[in-house]
Amino acid sequence: MPSPEILVCSDLSEGDTNLVLRARQLAKNLNADVTVVHAIDPMRFPLIDGDADLLDQIKSHVRESLYKIAEIQSGSVRLLLEEGHPASVIPGVIDRLGVNLIVMGIHGNGYLAGQPIGANVSRVLRETMCNMLVVKRPVTSLYQRVLVPVDFSSTSMRSLEAAILLAPEAHFYIQHTCEIAYEGLLYRAGADKESIVDNRLRERDEAMGKIEKLAKELGMSRDSYTAVVNHGHPRARVISLENDFECDLIALGKHGQSIFQNYLLGSVAAYVLSTSVADVLVVS
Repeated sequence: MPSPEILVCSDLSEGDTNLVLRARQLAKNLNADVTVVHAIDPMRFPLIDGDADLLDQIKSHVRESLYKIAEIQSGSVRLLLEEGHPASVIPGVIDRLGVNLIVMGIHGNGYLAGQPIGANVSRVLRETMCNMLVVKRPVTSLYQRVLVPVDFSSTSMRSLEAAILLAPEAHFYIQHTCEIAYEGLLYRAGADKESIVDNRLRERDEAMGKIEKLAKELGMSRDSYTAVVNHGHPRARVISLENDFECDLIALGKHGQSIFQNYLLGSVAAYVLSTSVADVLVVS
C-alpha cells in the first residue's frame, strides 16, 4: 500500500518555509511523503511570449528558491515545478500523485486574519475532493487544542476523524450550534419564555447526546474531548469559541447540506477561513 501523500503548494513567499515545516511535522504522524509544488504561470510574464531561454531562466530561479525552502527543513521533500495557472495545475497534480492532504497558505504575502480567502485557495477547494490544511500560524509545536464544529452529518464525522489523524494527542472541543427554528416568530406570537427555554434545553440535551455518541463511535476517550453546545449563529459561535479555548486548529466540512455543494464553499467554512487566527482543516 503506497504511503499517504501531502502536497505543499508554494508561491515562493516567506510563509512557504512554515508550510513545509507543518507538512513535515504531520508527515511523521501519518507516515506520509511530502511534495512541494510551484506553478509558473506564463501569463504573468508577458515578456516571455515564446522566449524559451527566458522561461528557462525563470524556471532555474524558481528551482533555486524551492531548494532553499526545502533545505531549511529536516527530512526529504520532493520538489515539483509545473507550468500553468496554480489553480488549474494543482488539481491535476493532486490526481496524478494521489494526494491525501493539501497544505496551503491563505494569502500569497503573509497569512493575515480577517482578509478575503485567497483566490487559489478558494478555487482549489471548489475543484478538488481532497482535504486541505490552510496554515495561518507560525509552527511552534504539534496541534494541542482543536475545535471541531459539527452538525451531525456524515461530513461532521469525517471532519472529526480527519482532525484526530492530524492531531492524535490534542484535546478536542466538539461543538454544535443549535438554531431553534422560528424562535423569533414564537416570541412574536406570544409564546411564553418558559416554553422557549424548555425547548432550548431539550435541543441542548439531544445535541450533547449526539456528540457523545459520535465521539464514542470514533473511539475517543471521555477525557480527550469537551462537548460544547450553544445557541446562535454558527459562524459567530465558531470564532468566539476559537478565542475562548485558544485553539490552534479548526476542522470543519467544506459544505453544508446545499444542493450546490459542488459549486459553492459553505458559508461557515468560508467565514472561518477568512476570519480565524487558527489554522483550518477543510474536509471534503
